[in-house]
Amino acid sequence: MGSSTEVMRDISKLITYPVLGNLSHKLRSGLQKKVGEKLFNAGSAAGVSILTNLVLYPLVAYTFPLFPDIEDVVYQYPNLFQYSNLLVGFIVWEAEMVVRIVMFENGKYLPSLPGKIVSLPIEWATNFYDRTKKGERVDW
Repeated sequence: MGSSTEVMRDISKLITYPVLGNLSHKLRSGLQKKVGEKLFNAGSAAGVSILTNLVLYPLVAYTFPLFPDIEDVVYQYPNLFQYSNLLVGFIVWEAEMVVRIVMFENGKYLPSLPGKIVSLPIEWATNFYDRTKKGERVDW
């Protein structure tokens, strides 16, 4: 068994990779450069996020019903709508997974959709900071 430092590193990866792997490649690779590949690997985090999204997307789709206005039908066929929500979540995950893997093979590292939504303001702020630091004009 490894030292306590190695155990803590593995635990931190287990906790952070599913979340940080969803971010854009620019943010993942920037984080990898800052902390080192031993602590954070951008490619591994992206792969872990794809797998954890397999659970997350159907769970979110199941939790938030897609057809909230048709209560009579839901009461008659409750299992149909529960399972259809899970199916929609799985289909969304599968489509995103295929696109991310195909783009990865072509040298483009895409974030997940929720990860891109989170990444946009962070990327905007870092781009703004980098440009002003270089003395470039920043147009609003």
